[in-house]
Amino acid sequence: MPLKGAYTPYETAQVQKAIDYIDKHHTENISADALVEEVRLDRKLFLRVFVFMTGFTVHNYLLKVRIDRAIEDLEDFSLTVEQVAYRHGFCSGSHFTKNFKERTGVRPTDYRYQLIMDKQRIGVTMISSDRIKISLECAEMSK
Repeated sequence: MPLKGAYTPYETAQVQKAIDYIDKHHTENISADALVEEVRLDRKLFLRVFVFMTGFTVHNYLLKVRIDRAIEDLEDFSLTVEQVAYRHGFCSGSHFTKNFKERTGVRPTDYRYQLIMDKQRIGVTMISSDRIKISLECAEMSK
């Protein structure tokens, strides 16, 4: 049995393939067992190396990637929170909201509200869901 954190280049390369797969296919249903089968490593070894490399279990890493990508889409006000949830592999808006709040400390709607407040603070005025106008009377510029 190798020392904790002493993994072979082959083992880390195989786990990196799984990490890359999650990053590219985060919207799909992905299980640790499916990844183990794909990279052909012993399950316990795979899970140990995965946690060593990412700091997360497979499930929590998948949720982290989904939330990180969803944050980008929450800035698009033409999408509803539920549409963002489905777009990033969550089975429902409530499941997305629960996981988003656990990881960020705020609900997605509160995150969006904060975006609006931040934009108003720097003089950005919302014209419609897909267009913004930057005010010349920016609070920061007038000081």
